[in-house]
Amino acid sequence: MSLRELINRGEIIRPDELARGLKVAQGTVYAWVKRGLIPYMQLERCIRFNPVEIGEWLKAKCQAARKAPGGGPA
Repeated sequence: MSLRELINRGEIIRPDELARGLKVAQGTVYAWVKRGLIPYMQLERCIRFNPVEIGEWLKAKCQAARKAPGGGPA
């Protein structure tokens, strides 16, 4: 499932789903959680992601990348 589909379906996202959607290793997602770089929720011992928060996080990351020196379209 694509990242857009994950976000649009409106259901809580598991770490493995987010990793596949972002095309990164699942360990990378857990490292972001550990470092506080990505919004998440913890249900008992399970890490989950709110699709609205992930969409906002991605939008902010894209805007920051465009503002960075050398950022933006080529």
